[in-house]
Amino acid sequence: MNISVSLKEKIHSTIISFGLTEREKEITVLWIAGYNYKEIALRVGVSNNTVRKHIQNIHSKLGVHSKTNALIKIMSEVYSGTQNPDSFL
Repeated sequence: MNISVSLKEKIHSTIISFGLTEREKEITVLWIAGYNYKEIALRVGVSNNTVRKHIQNIHSKLGVHSKTNALIKIMSEVYSGTQNPDSFL
């Protein structure tokens, strides 16, 4: 299943709405896509510890304590007010 452009845009705008820094936004997208800390670190050119610190900051800004809760929070925002989530597919 391909994710539509409109869904990608909605996810991006939702991530922006949480007040994340540019680096935190970049890491959030990779993190939610399933990359682990080491893969994220290599991809963005920082250390594993820096990724870990960014993830802690992301948790704080989203008010969550896990990747699962972060994903739930982001996707809940994406779909809030949407009558038909299938319209994004």
